[in-house]
Amino acid sequence: MTATVNDQRTGRAVAGEELFESLAHFVVAHNGKSPERAQRIADQAVAFLVTAATATVPMVPSDDVDLGLHALILHTRSTPNSASSTRAASCTTTRSRVEVPATRRRSPLPLAP
Repeated sequence: MTATVNDQRTGRAVAGEELFESLAHFVVAHNGKSPERAQRIADQAVAFLVTAATATVPMVPSDDVDLGLHALILHTRSTPNSASSTRAASCTTTRSRVEVPATRRRSPLPLAP
């Protein structure tokens, strides 16, 4: 039998307190979510980013997680010497336009008649 170590961490622990609170605040201010829901969205957005960075299959975020990813893209900066970029390198983005490969784009679901 093989034992697997699973290092479960929250989005707050991965992103750091300052970035996490900024993400949650953005979701509250720009998407009208409650602070509690915004924190869950921010947590899952960071978890999705960390998972997608190492996934071997294409991944698509839920609509709520997409709100958190949008906040993350707009509120992170590329600063290689900062403590937060060392701790959460996979969470560092720039304000430049992000291109999504065609294989990862969401196609709209057909509307029911």
